[in-house]
Amino acid sequence: MGLTAIAFALTALENGRRIGHAVICADARYVTVQHVGATRPERRFIRAHDWPALDRPVSETLPPGPLPADGAVSAALLPSDRRRSTVVQYLYSEPVLDGPDVAARLDALLRGLAAPALRMDAQ
Repeated sequence: MGLTAIAFALTALENGRRIGHAVICADARYVTVQHVGATRPERRFIRAHDWPALDRPVSETLPPGPLPADGAVSAALLPSDRRRSTVVQYLYSEPVLDGPDVAARLDALLRGLAAPALRMDAQ
């Protein structure tokens, strides 16, 4: 069975600088953020009763441009004190094969997103 991974960019509202990337795969119950400069991705824990609110926006076509700071996607990706200062933007979605190593495939997708930003940060 195929799953859909959805990629996001995280940008500082103050200066427009890219501060991270994220991937959500609702069917796999996967939400992970990779912050620029961090050595490890941050797995985000979503409570069981919060998944239905996240499933809806993720399964619909997400608009280009900033997503609402008070929306389900922003709530899943960011702590409450960072939602107003961070812009969450939909990048793209792509199919991912389900299976026992789906988290590893999603991690690889996230690393691929974050790699260009990590290289730019090191310059």
